[in-house]
Amino acid sequence: MARRKSVRTLGIIGVCIAAAAILAIVIHILNQKPSGEETGEDAAQTIDFEHVVVDAYFENLSFREDGHEFTYSYRIPKINVTGNEAARMSYAIDDDLKHYLMDAESLSESGADNTGQPDCTSINYEWYLQDQTLLTLITTRTMHGKNENRDHYRVYSYRLDSAREASSATVIGSRGYSYREYSDKVKEALMSAYLDKFGKRIEKVLARKDAVRAMAYTISDKNVAAASPFYDSEGNFCVVANLVKSDGNKTGDMRINLEAFKSSKLIADYKEDVDKEAAALNKEFADELAALEAAVGNQKLGEEEEEEAPAEVAQAEPQAPEEPVQEEQVQTTEPQAEPVQEPQDQQGSQPQTEPAQEPSPVQTPQEEPQQTEIPKEDRPISLSANDALIAAEYAWNHFPHDKADREGFYYETYIYVQPTEDNPFYTVMLCVTNYADSTTIVSQALVDARTGEVETKDYQ
Repeated sequence: MARRKSVRTLGIIGVCIAAAAILAIVIHILNQKPSGEETGEDAAQTIDFEHVVVDAYFENLSFREDGHEFTYSYRIPKINVTGNEAARMSYAIDDDLKHYLMDAESLSESGADNTGQPDCTSINYEWYLQDQTLLTLITTRTMHGKNENRDHYRVYSYRLDSAREASSATVIGSRGYSYREYSDKVKEALMSAYLDKFGKRIEKVLARKDAVRAMAYTISDKNVAAASPFYDSEGNFCVVANLVKSDGNKTGDMRINLEAFKSSKLIADYKEDVDKEAAALNKEFADELAALEAAVGNQKLGEEEEEEAPAEVAQAEPQAPEEPVQEEQVQTTEPQAEPVQEPQDQQGSQPQTEPAQEPSPVQTPQEEPQQTEIPKEDRPISLSANDALIAAEYAWNHFPHDKADREGFYYETYIYVQPTEDNPFYTVMLCVTNYADSTTIVSQALVDARTGEVETKDYQ
């Protein structure tokens, strides 16, 4: 009896131990749920979808002219997402717009009774998020003109899921468009926009041949490739593109809803002549067009590595100068070829006069640039604003969107002063901000635009 009782007791104890072990294993498995880095959940949770884009700078500035006071708003955005690509795009936005704000600040603070209006009378932006994946950010810069103000747009697209800038091929292909379908749509929209704006003046104020030439430039493959496609807040497929004059100069940016524009009834009167003119212009863009068509045709959402390179090359081409400038470039390369050959002839003659010292003449030209160092004050300003920001950030060891010591605050950097010939330094500021109502500058960096040297000064 005693033995059976002992066995029974041991059995109960064993069952308890086994149950405890099983419970421990279950708890361990629950605690071993894949981390956010593995599942991507943390990455999604760190994105504030209500504030994917926030103000980098915001100011209301007042100006006086002829007894009237004008107040303009300057709002410059940044992408409020961690990552190198988002930071690079924010720097590009800063480079594009900050100097207009600085010029307006100088004019507003001049203290003169009649300052006049600034060249840039406002800066604003809007942003849209499609499926919590594709971010569209559009900046608007309004420039003061003699007759009317003119808006200039710039479109930035960013993929939150891959943390990369989205190419035009991605935007076009993400809705199933082929590049040819997109291109035909843009051409019809641009030609309609041109005729809506200038149609009544043709053959009255504007010669028909000039209008045909202008429309040919406008719908050329090169100009269409330079356009920026995007999806608006309603998900409509839209584009920012340029109308072009008969001399090849742009008249200004146009925002067109490709799904809602009305095709001009006048297109039929000009289409044949315009197509002939455009065909001649398109011959020089044939290779780039083929690359664009291939990029969009091969586009798979989330797989941009293979298509981005050709797309970027093709997009860079429309920004190239017109033909007269290309001719100048050809002329500048010819005189460069002659001086390159002269030192080679001299090098070739030296071994013949001193055969015993053949290694010396070969090494001398390589060593000369190191020995004759250009004085610091004579070096050209060559450091870009983006490189200056990066240099300062590494000197501080603080980077945009890094958490600061204060709860809810983050580090941010921005360029306050651009270099000039008289002052070849970038002034970069490091601040701590909560993106709402509190921003404190904590350090300043002077970055030499000639050498990249950084000198920081912390504020107490």
